[in-house]
Amino acid sequence: MPTNEKTYTFRASEDLAPRTREAFRTWRDLLQEDDDVVAGAALRDAMTGFCLAVARRARALDQLDNQSALFRATFELFVDATEKAVEDLAFVRAYEEWAQADEEGTAVRGGALAAAADRWRDE
Repeated sequence: MPTNEKTYTFRASEDLAPRTREAFRTWRDLLQEDDDVVAGAALRDAMTGFCLAVARRARALDQLDNQSALFRATFELFVDATEKAVEDLAFVRAYEEWAQADEEGTAVRGGALAAAADRWRDE
């Protein structure tokens, strides 16, 4: 079925193009990480964030006077939601690293306490 193509032009910040490319790379990477639970959660968070952002701005988006402004606003919401999900993913990964290090620290402290208790009992 043939479709009419239309070129959209709009003013946007200079960094929108690189941010958009990075957002699409992020989605590609998240979609390829099938067995990574955290990446799957980040993907769901990005989708939810985008949907919520659109819902929160539905009235404002509905009142835009031209399609280019609507396209730009929607695209910016998509990029913002993706960047937020990536930021959250970085925090989750940092927490996982901290928790792993803390588990090792807890094991060391537990061993030291057990050794001290054995010495105390022997005295």
